[in-house]
Amino acid sequence: MKRFVAGLVSTCALFFSADADAQNPDYVFTVGTGSGAPNTTVSIPVTLDNNGSDIQGWSFGLCNDAAAVMPTSIDPADSATVNGGGPVDFSSTLLFANGWNQGVVISLFGLFSLPAGTLGFVPAIADYLIFPAAPSGPTPLDFCLIGSPPVNLVVIVSGGSVVPIGISGEILVGGGLEFIRGDANNDASVNVADVVWLLAELFTPGSPMIDCPIADDLNSDGGVDISDPIYLLGFLFQNQSPPADPFPSCGSIPGTMASDCPETGCP
Repeated sequence: MKRFVAGLVSTCALFFSADADAQNPDYVFTVGTGSGAPNTTVSIPVTLDNNGSDIQGWSFGLCNDAAAVMPTSIDPADSATVNGGGPVDFSSTLLFANGWNQGVVISLFGLFSLPAGTLGFVPAIADYLIFPAAPSGPTPLDFCLIGSPPVNLVVIVSGGSVVPIGISGEILVGGGLEFIRGDANNDASVNVADVVWLLAELFTPGSPMIDCPIADDLNSDGGVDISDPIYLLGFLFQNQSPPADPFPSCGSIPGTMASDCPETGCP
């Protein structure tokens, strides 16, 4: 028993002793991105790509702006099934106002590991509360040293600690980009002119185009085609259901960003 406890302490100590200047690109942690309005909760995954050797465990700390968001809960996600179909043998997750950390040993007896070639493994998914007074715009989620003692970003390979690459993420505060669904010509209103404009965009080469696919997606099926101007005609002249929000005035959808609508008629 004494040897077992000593081995566990030795393994966990590797989480705090890696050389931060020796990053190994065969192992990559990536923090996801998300968006939401103030006073809502956003889920952000952390993924691990293993292009090296089998991984026996890992640890990392993730920091946030405590004035904008706060981690509220951590879902172990894929970590709940990696140990022969069950949860890992050792897992520690601590939450703070400005971040959280995780330390994991998959199998205390070395029976299971995260195989080489595993891509997109999800050690954890963190829920963040966006504070009501959080400033609009992106708030970063960065790998950092956090906790007491501070937890390093490492993976455990062949009983030793290796420093992986850590790619930061962010939460976009504000609930998403503002636009009007159906405003194909960007004049901040929706009428038959938008039907004509959208038909020209779709079928008349050389016609002026406005780059806002989410506004052109009248039937909310995730694409833009002939069904969208037909949907708008049905609403305008045949008493069919109106387009989904945001309509008929400017509004936003959580998760939309500037790249989803480079041109918009909204302020």
